[in-house]
Amino acid sequence: MNCPRSRAIRTALAPLVLSLVCVTLARATERSLAEHRRAAALVRQAAEQGADEALESAVALLTAEDSPRVVDVLVELAVKHPDRHPYELAREHLASTVAHPASLLHVAEQLRRARDPRARIFLADACAVREDETTGAALDAAIGDRDDRVALMAARGVKVRRRVSAVEPLIERFAALTKRGGESVLLREVEAALLRITGEQFASAAEWVSFWAARRVGFVPPADVRRELGSTRERPRFFGAELRSDRVVFVVDVSGSMRHGSPSRLDRTQQQLVKLIDELPERADFAVIAFSGPDFEGNGLPKGLPPQGPLPEVIHGTRWLWHTGPKLLRATAARRQAAIEFVGALRPTGMTFTLEALRRAFELEGADLVVLLSDGQPEEVDRERSRWRSEREIVEEVARLNRYLCRRIDTFGLGGEGDRFLEELAARTGGTFTSLD
Repeated sequence: MNCPRSRAIRTALAPLVLSLVCVTLARATERSLAEHRRAAALVRQAAEQGADEALESAVALLTAEDSPRVVDVLVELAVKHPDRHPYELAREHLASTVAHPASLLHVAEQLRRARDPRARIFLADACAVREDETTGAALDAAIGDRDDRVALMAARGVKVRRRVSAVEPLIERFAALTKRGGESVLLREVEAALLRITGEQFASAAEWVSFWAARRVGFVPPADVRRELGSTRERPRFFGAELRSDRVVFVVDVSGSMRHGSPSRLDRTQQQLVKLIDELPERADFAVIAFSGPDFEGNGLPKGLPPQGPLPEVIHGTRWLWHTGPKLLRATAARRQAAIEFVGALRPTGMTFTLEALRRAFELEGADLVVLLSDGQPEEVDRERSRWRSEREIVEEVARLNRYLCRRIDTFGLGGEGDRFLEELAARTGGTFTSLD
């Protein structure tokens, strides 16, 4: 019926209907906000308590909603709790369950503008396994991030996704890095991404610019890139492996078992390390840490030691840690000579406190590469529980400590029982394992 009276009734009812709809939507929003806050609180509580199953349930409840505020909670979880389970749980959900356009735009915006670089690092990592264009474009832009760690994760991400649109920002970053001079882990990752996407490797930015200018329109990545990233610059080598950065910490095992062999394992290491240090370019920054471990009986260290954090370098009069100083050293001729003398004076003794040595390496600001050499299984005690830590626990603790440092760890094994540990440690940090057996 469309009589004037009916039209008048509809006109009169319209404001009432609109107000009812607004009230209903407002109440629904309030309920949704209340449920979101409850789910977020459960996530935070489970994460603080280290309750893995409860955390999985809480995150599932949280991600039943797809919104920017859910993204924020997932980022908070990953940043505040870098242990493997909460981090990977947050990464998995951000990579797979976040799909609403508003949520994806928020991810992209936070990847560009989040104040905490750890948030940008996490988002770049999570976006690496997505396929949508919104986060892909954000990854492209993140290659130019002011923080090298974010740019590193972005380069790895576009390499995985083989994004042709990332070639130009990769070339721009390559040009900036080569102009700055020196070798870095980021430079190698940028080169690796370009190789994976284009199938090519060039020594100069000019060559890259020329190559891409002629091919950018309609470029399709080659179907199968089997070529390995080669060396276009002369670099020092350690046991034949190229040193991938000029900002490096050498961590060397000098435990008792390093005296085995003829020449001994330590002798071989000293010869190679002395040669490498002598060949470091003067623009390089480096440090050397040598470690063993205090001998003790049972599953507990002497009383009076801190239950957490770094161990003292001297325990009951026995030194187990030696280093070239509390910060990286510029590789001047005098400092290289001092480091060579330091390495030459090392002697094998004690146990193998690998985790404690890596803690010290992570404390040195400015490094992006750790070179670890060892011949044995890591021997670490959980000081809170008075028991030996497993290899798995040590790998996870190193990964947690390194989560937002993003340092590459290249490992070298001298044929002892620790090779499996060293191989996994390298794999978890983007490094390579070299067997010297």
